[in-house]
Amino acid sequence: MKSMHWAGRGLLVLVICAAGVVGCKKSGDAVSTKVVAAEVGAVAFPTDVMGFAGIRSMDDLSAAVGGIASVFNPQLGTLVGQQLPELLRTQLLGLGTLSWMDGRKPVRVVVLDFKKYAQPYVIMLPVADAKGLETALPAQRTEGETGLTWTTAAGRPVFMNRLGDFAVFTMAPETFPATRDFLRGDFAGYQVTELIDAQISTVNVQRIMAEDIDALQKQALAQAVDPAGNPVDSLRQLIESQVKMLRDLLAQTEVLRVIPVWNGQDLALRLEAKVTGDQLLSRFAASTRTRKVEAFRHLPEGGWLVVASNVDPTLFAGVTSLGIDFYANFLNLDAEARNALAKQLQEAAALQTGDTAFAILFDGEFPWRVVSITGVSDGAKAREATYATYTMVMSKLGAMIDAALGSQVKEMPKVDWSSFSGMIGSLRPTLAESGITLALGDRQAGNVRIDTLDLTVDYTKVPLGAADPTVQTFSRVMGGKVGGALGFDDRYIYGAFGKDAAADIEAAAKGAAGSGQPLATALEQAKFQVAFAAHVAVAPLIKAAALIRPELADMAAHLDAATRNEGLALTIGAHGDTVLGAQVSLPLRKLAEMLTATAEGAPQQPPTGAPLQAQ
Repeated sequence: MKSMHWAGRGLLVLVICAAGVVGCKKSGDAVSTKVVAAEVGAVAFPTDVMGFAGIRSMDDLSAAVGGIASVFNPQLGTLVGQQLPELLRTQLLGLGTLSWMDGRKPVRVVVLDFKKYAQPYVIMLPVADAKGLETALPAQRTEGETGLTWTTAAGRPVFMNRLGDFAVFTMAPETFPATRDFLRGDFAGYQVTELIDAQISTVNVQRIMAEDIDALQKQALAQAVDPAGNPVDSLRQLIESQVKMLRDLLAQTEVLRVIPVWNGQDLALRLEAKVTGDQLLSRFAASTRTRKVEAFRHLPEGGWLVVASNVDPTLFAGVTSLGIDFYANFLNLDAEARNALAKQLQEAAALQTGDTAFAILFDGEFPWRVVSITGVSDGAKAREATYATYTMVMSKLGAMIDAALGSQVKEMPKVDWSSFSGMIGSLRPTLAESGITLALGDRQAGNVRIDTLDLTVDYTKVPLGAADPTVQTFSRVMGGKVGGALGFDDRYIYGAFGKDAAADIEAAAKGAAGSGQPLATALEQAKFQVAFAAHVAVAPLIKAAALIRPELADMAAHLDAATRNEGLALTIGAHGDTVLGAQVSLPLRKLAEMLTATAEGAPQQPPTGAPLQAQ
């Protein structure tokens, strides 16, 4: 009787195991119950794991994909979203249905070393109905040491195992055993609160991709040749130094986190990188705590391309060194001249505070109105260092041009390359014959000293003639006068180009020009301390490009650059001392509506309401 009692218990265990699909579960099939916060680097990576991703839920992913698709085709949006789980079911897993899956819980994906594993993907789907899962499995399946296995209609093998409340799918027998401990550990408790939350081990990627990076570098070096096929040493040196710098920067990171965000209106991509060691990236992260991007508020509002930053200039001495090497080789400088140029550039860099801003705006139909601001600790010394550098570079460049022209120089008006004023003076007679007049000037406006160069055009004298269509377009867009200017006060260097460059500098020197748009919104939405920000507006960009690309003229004709400033925004900064942050955002729905209406020839109206905060 006792033996029959134990036999009955054994039979009951077998029945329970069969209901669990994959046979009797071992104690190791349980997963960690530890709650792991959603932070970059919160989960340790084994050597063979390149990265992982968590999807908040299949329902949320389908809705987001459908929402994005509806931006471009409202009728197909919902259908596209519904196809996502269907493609997973039929094309990848070969199951009868996914009705057993809990569509409200996270889906998890792991990617292994693709060079070591031919099928490196692991897919974990949350199970709500174990019996429903068993029913959904193909009839033609087998069970073995690597779990249940079957072949899809496309001939692809699928292996399934169970861990906790997950069904784990792989495409090769060795994949699940290689990842089992990782799947059961902290990864199982990682809190997936974003639509998609992916993390990549940059340490493992560097090791796995080392040979590929070497091959790309060799390919780039092989293309660094002149038209005759001879190596260009200066370009090769630049490529080698840049690749080395990029490798050094990558070696300072441990984990990269990637988070796509969709709120029904705007599409964004957030990036985070965990940095290590007391090197450039960690020092950059630490320096952002005491810095604030401010100079951009002095820019005129409405720029279609706006860039601002506040970064410690001493952190990027290596980049300055790369620039010195490139220009020294390009200008054929000897050791003495190179050292002199390096000293001047280093002195100029030492005066900079790091707070800079730059904008390109429309002025009527003229799209290249430019204003720039660079923070300095001493405006007078900055002016001296700036012009000393310009003078040296100009004289060396002039000598190189004269040497390249050879005997032709004797047949041309002599150009004085010794100074900027000398160069302008020697060019005036030749340019005047073509209807172009150059005028240098300087003036004091409050605390700012402004140096100007104005260019006036008499279109009746230009070589093509005032009736030429190209000349007429140029005349309409630019007008009869443009100019450039540099200004210096005790806090900033100002630069400007446009129809009244000096006036733009005077305005910038007076203080904040307004609310700081379009960058202010990007800074407010960033989830970190911002050190760099940029915005490029689509409508004005197309309008400007149409001036040199006629095929864009029809589209540009229906765009209003004065009222449509939606575009791509980028911010870069840091969380604390060890995490870098970046965000790229795009008002996808507004841009799609604008471009669709433009294609149909409808007049554009400015958008109403403030942009939504991405969640």
